[in-house]
Amino acid sequence: METASPSEASDQPQQGDPEINERGNAEVSLGQALPLTAPGGDTLGTFTVDRIDVIPLPCPTDNEFQESVPQNGHFIRVDIRAATGPADPSVTVQASISSTNFRYIKADGVTFGNTDMGTFPAFSCLPQEQQFPSGGLGPGQQFVGSIVLDVPDTDGILIFLPSGGFAVGQELGYEFQL
Repeated sequence: METASPSEASDQPQQGDPEINERGNAEVSLGQALPLTAPGGDTLGTFTVDRIDVIPLPCPTDNEFQESVPQNGHFIRVDIRAATGPADPSVTVQASISSTNFRYIKADGVTFGNTDMGTFPAFSCLPQEQQFPSGGLGPGQQFVGSIVLDVPDTDGILIFLPSGGFAVGQELGYEFQL
């Protein structure tokens, strides 16, 4: 009986590996811990999308002086938790999660541009204390918050790309069915 060498075995799908779809992304579930990776492939920590909800209008921050109106159609709130690994001198990048990490495929199957869905009205729809931290996520820390996205419909597919889509074809994206 032949057995595969360790290097050959690692190229084969293993039990528990995510199934990759025709877009090269893994279809995942809410509440599933996923690796947060750098463009070079280093694992910087983990992140979890706990909920994705449509935000009914008016936004929680709207008042008589300001009203947040979606530019693309609808606001969705993405609740995220992330934890970064300990400091490592060989890793020269910090993890970050923002609206630029997301892409959207509409319910009709058409990709909604390569535009940032973090419009100013979306950003101003939640109080700052509920928003996910912007900027780099330092090592050895935990983060919780929400990102509001301005999307054209609420029945599509939300795609998270760890490096914001700048390493197309070189990174695994994660898809959430709305």
